[in-house]
Amino acid sequence: MSMNKMFVMLPMIYLTRKLDGEDPDVIKYCRMAYATVQVIIFTGVAYVYVAANQPSKRGKTVIYVPPPKNPLQEAMADPNAEPPKQKYTRKTYEEHIRSLISALLSSTIMGVIFTAGLHWYKGMIVGMAMQAVMGPLNFFENPLVKIFIFGSTKKLGEEDMSIRVFDEKHEGELEASDEIVDKEGNVLALGKAENAAAKNRTKAITAGAQKKEVPKKMAWETVLLDLWDSGQAADASKLIKMLNKSNVNNAESENGWTALMIIAGLPKCKNMQAALKALKEAGADASAVDGDGWNALHWACHHNNVDAARSLLAPALFDGVRSGLYKAKDKENNTPEDCARTEKNTSVGAVVREAAEAFEKRK
Repeated sequence: MSMNKMFVMLPMIYLTRKLDGEDPDVIKYCRMAYATVQVIIFTGVAYVYVAANQPSKRGKTVIYVPPPKNPLQEAMADPNAEPPKQKYTRKTYEEHIRSLISALLSSTIMGVIFTAGLHWYKGMIVGMAMQAVMGPLNFFENPLVKIFIFGSTKKLGEEDMSIRVFDEKHEGELEASDEIVDKEGNVLALGKAENAAAKNRTKAITAGAQKKEVPKKMAWETVLLDLWDSGQAADASKLIKMLNKSNVNNAESENGWTALMIIAGLPKCKNMQAALKALKEAGADASAVDGDGWNALHWACHHNNVDAARSLLAPALFDGVRSGLYKAKDKENNTPEDCARTEKNTSVGAVVREAAEAFEKRK
């Protein structure tokens, strides 16, 4: 609870206890105030629900959301103790917004049931008087209300990833000290891309910041890592400019990532189609695998990159169907379609499945 709300709540507690719960006029005005406030709040919730369910360019973007802050826990923490690891839950924007809408709607309904129930059965008016003032304050503090009522609904749909609504991180931004947890708070192992990106983040920044001339291989690796770390704001222009036949299949040293894999893992990358065409012309090997046995199609399926998957399977480009790219299994015996299924990426999974079925029929 913010300090501003505390300054309102404490006097309200004092004043509401002075109300005469037996006075018919006091009861009437408390009911009127409470009912008016709840009508306004429910109207606001309905508006937020409709606005939040509009299509958004960010809808399928994967984010890592920290848990709600606990002011009491923070106040009681030992200032000399080592700060705990920051925990994040992996979600899409769409999933996170829907969970917040559900929480807002359920808390609003339960609040009305609880307050009205106490008044009906016990004749209490303190709750109604308190909620007539605190209800709007709590409502206006909700992040969805700030976005869709007081802010701009357009912001959530922009591709500018510098807009952070929920203190979230994007793919490629996790640090080695961050932890990914499930809904119950159990720590999960970092995914292959998240783990490698966390390890390489500092390395990429350091290498990119060096003023002295660096070896060509290191410069190429820096381009790959910088591109991956850009996440949803990535632009393949620099990669296209530096690409040639001698470096096209050079892999990142620690994890074995190639340029084609990284492009396949960035569905929102600018100039992606131009990059895929340039990679094909330079001789990119679509069947090359990284340290986990993933080829470029595994990457595309894991990251729901439908356009990259189509290019990798298209006969005119990488012809991944004829070469058996869709059947290749990683070190855990997963095909690209298995990766899509695990991540619930139905669109890219359908692309792979349809291409494979069409090829099998032509045999």
